[in-house]
Amino acid sequence: MLDMFFNSGTELKYKSRSPLTSEEVLEAIHEEVSNDEKKNRGGAIDRTLKTYVGDILEVLEEFRREERDKKEDAESSVWHALLLLAIIAIVLLVNGTHGNPDFDWLDENSFAFKIWGTALAMLYLGVQIERLSVFRSLWQYGFTKLIVSVSISGLVVFSTAKAASAINNVFAVDASVFSFTLTFVSALIVFKYLSSFVIVLGLVAGIHTLNFIGWVRSKSWSDWYDSVPINSFFLIVFSIVVMGFCWGWSHRYLDDEYMPEKVYKLARVLDFNDKHDCSNVTSDMPVVFMGASKDIVLVDPNNTQVVSVQSFLEDGVEVPSSFVRKKCDL
Repeated sequence: MLDMFFNSGTELKYKSRSPLTSEEVLEAIHEEVSNDEKKNRGGAIDRTLKTYVGDILEVLEEFRREERDKKEDAESSVWHALLLLAIIAIVLLVNGTHGNPDFDWLDENSFAFKIWGTALAMLYLGVQIERLSVFRSLWQYGFTKLIVSVSISGLVVFSTAKAASAINNVFAVDASVFSFTLTFVSALIVFKYLSSFVIVLGLVAGIHTLNFIGWVRSKSWSDWYDSVPINSFFLIVFSIVVMGFCWGWSHRYLDDEYMPEKVYKLARVLDFNDKHDCSNVTSDMPVVFMGASKDIVLVDPNNTQVVSVQSFLEDGVEVPSSFVRKKCDL
């Protein structure tokens, strides 16, 4: 019925004049939405609403394509960075765990390699967990951040109090005298309490273990497993390493039974002074200056030496039962 109003010519009818009747208005609207651009008698191009909408759709599609490419490039960069991080961590852990008797330098620094390898493994796991949709969904809410901030603040305050008590139990003086020791012991206690949250790593590793087992059982490329789940493999391995590391530190190095030794050795390195001008104290006795005028010293009778981080963690030491306090005579 409306065909009688449609323009069947090669030129757009209502580009040169306006429609006058309702039928012509309908015909003009149909002309704009159904016709592509056409040449008029003068050779110029008459563009229609359809062509403008088509141009807008092309621009939007190009924008979506660029955004998708940027997102894919960013994901690819993160994946390659994580892959490089994982490879470096594996190399450090292998050299740190087994050592290499053929190369003295590697053998001497095996403990440092183990520590750095574990630190990189923790970094890898932290980034992977942060990329989880569950974590990102929860972290976008301010209440989640508030609860985490309050919890961490409370843990730091509690750990500082525990550290001050541990220092007082060893030296029988106020913990403020050992300011550096107080800071480091507090950090160790925070780490000890946070290490209990490695159970989260166990849950994440369990999920990725199922993913990896599923790929192994598929025995072929499929829609569900386009490629080797290398991230799942690294996450499982690093989760085992970090959980073992945290458990070992919590039970072997930071247990309450060994905390006095760690406090004493940290104080010996950080706060005791090997040189002093007190004439009534032998020069080979390290001291800590106390009092408002720093005229009183706390003397370490053992003069224990801590030569490395490894010796600090692994070597046992006899903590003196008492420390001598003297007035420093110049």
